[in-house]
Amino acid sequence: MAKILYYLGLKLYGFAIWLASFFIEKAKLTYTGRQESWGVLENFSKTNSRTVIWFHCASLGEFEQGRPVIEACKQRFPEIAIALTFFSPSGYEIRKKYQHADLITYLPGDSPKNAHKFYELLQPKMAIFVKYEFWHYYIATMKKNGVNTICISSIFIPENSIFKPESSFFRKMVGSLNHLFLQDNQSKKLLEDIGIEQTTVSGDTRFDRVKEIESKKKKIEIAEQFTHNAFCLVIGSCWPHDLEVIAPTLEHFSKPLKIIIAPHEIAELSLKKIESFFTRKKTIRFSVFNSNAQADILIIDNIGMLSSLYQYANIAYIGGAFGKGLHNTLEAAVYGIPVVFGENYRKFKEAIDLVALKAAFSVKSEADFTEIFHKLYDEKALREDAGKKASNFVNNKTGATQQILDYIVKYLQINA
Repeated sequence: MAKILYYLGLKLYGFAIWLASFFIEKAKLTYTGRQESWGVLENFSKTNSRTVIWFHCASLGEFEQGRPVIEACKQRFPEIAIALTFFSPSGYEIRKKYQHADLITYLPGDSPKNAHKFYELLQPKMAIFVKYEFWHYYIATMKKNGVNTICISSIFIPENSIFKPESSFFRKMVGSLNHLFLQDNQSKKLLEDIGIEQTTVSGDTRFDRVKEIESKKKKIEIAEQFTHNAFCLVIGSCWPHDLEVIAPTLEHFSKPLKIIIAPHEIAELSLKKIESFFTRKKTIRFSVFNSNAQADILIIDNIGMLSSLYQYANIAYIGGAFGKGLHNTLEAAVYGIPVVFGENYRKFKEAIDLVALKAAFSVKSEADFTEIFHKLYDEKALREDAGKKASNFVNNKTGATQQILDYIVKYLQINA
């Protein structure tokens, strides 16, 4: 019964995407991307004679978790072809020119016919699903054809549907994977309790990724000129909801302070909205900055440099936790600075752990932010202790990529 409902649900979802594609740009990208993926796969199949490893990511966040493993595989086996598929436009549209993958496309909708056709065209030696992107017919088809299928950086909580008594269909699907590399011991225990034992607690590959990014950080001359060694707050991936809470405090802060704001969205309307929060402090956009500018706030009106901007911060505020979800805290924590964010962070294990260590601080209101910001600004010992705990937390969590790579290498060597 569950399998029938799953199949019907996919059909309804496909119809909904088609209908929405006439009105919503994201739906249009998803629908047309899936239609065009067959041509991409067929062209690849005609010319490729190499062994293929297939990685599937739901979106951009999962890609960042898969990326360290993709690049480690490419370095270890340069002769292997990497196929990368996405479910969401927010992953594909940003990473469709990613240089370390030989094929990048949308994953066609999950169905027996599509999964079989996909396998015949791609012929992967291994299939790697990142975090929790499980598709029944694709997994079943890989298993049927002897493809070693694993999941990496997975995390499970008791509330997941797989642990409900009526969810035998999903348990069987996940249980058919050859191996699961998990983020924590709780996930391992939960899976063992339902009979899934082919697991390894390796941690989260994002720790390896942010450590690599930090080691290769770019010098940003404009940021250096703007901060000029002054006390700096970097606000990363912020939304209007974040500024509603934190801007009043910053607007009336009278001590020396430079602020760098990297918005989640850089459309003109979004930039103007950010500027509207500040009337007492002078703002300037990155694209028009000059060394003579006398500004308190630098607004980043491009994408791609946030992870390097944190090197100039004494404190980081990470956006999203007053809305749909907290953005990447590890990109800031790796630089050894305290991290502050909103109240909706409990879906993110790393944020929970950072708060428990007092390396990060969650705020629920303007008053909360005022209190913690003033403390971190005024109390150097508190700030440095929190920053040290943050960097140690990241450093102690690296190594997941190597464990996964060891498994891949062993399998490929045995099955060469």
